[in-house]
Amino acid sequence: MRRRESKSHLTLWQTTDNEEERFKVQDNAILRDKRWIADIAIVFAQDFRRGKFVHEYCENNPSMDADDLHDILDNLIGIKNRQIGVITLSKDLTIDEVTEIFIRINSQGAKLNQADFAMSKIAANETYGGNALRKAIDYFSHLAVQPDWYSDMCKDKDFMSTIFADKIEMA
Repeated sequence: MRRRESKSHLTLWQTTDNEEERFKVQDNAILRDKRWIADIAIVFAQDFRRGKFVHEYCENNPSMDADDLHDILDNLIGIKNRQIGVITLSKDLTIDEVTEIFIRINSQGAKLNQADFAMSKIAANETYGGNALRKAIDYFSHLAVQPDWYSDMCKDKDFMSTIFADKIEMA
């Protein structure tokens, strides 16, 4: 199967156990497992040849039924026509930040709530030390519930060197 580079690195997988279709962020384990469609961007490419793709995929995964794979591809391609909520992310986000947002949204069916989204946006603002500010908010919230956690917070040397650390110093 021909693999193209994609900026998104999202993958789709069909398990044979529980017939689950999932998206994940690409990693080495996914690239080695032939059940994964390592880069779904190929399915949306203008020159995508479904018959060739299905043939090659089924050759690499003998337990996959070609008709089932066609259904999976129909569902995947159908995403283009579904109405979904849209979260607009800043173009200045790094791939790590986008990946973190995706993982939060996709993890075990958890929904991205407004607080998660706000924290992601705060972390993405490098101009004003967003990641340090996000940590300060997280740490402050943690300390409000468990004040004796302060010594653990002090182990984060990167955070302790920020302007925010002395603002939540314990008396």
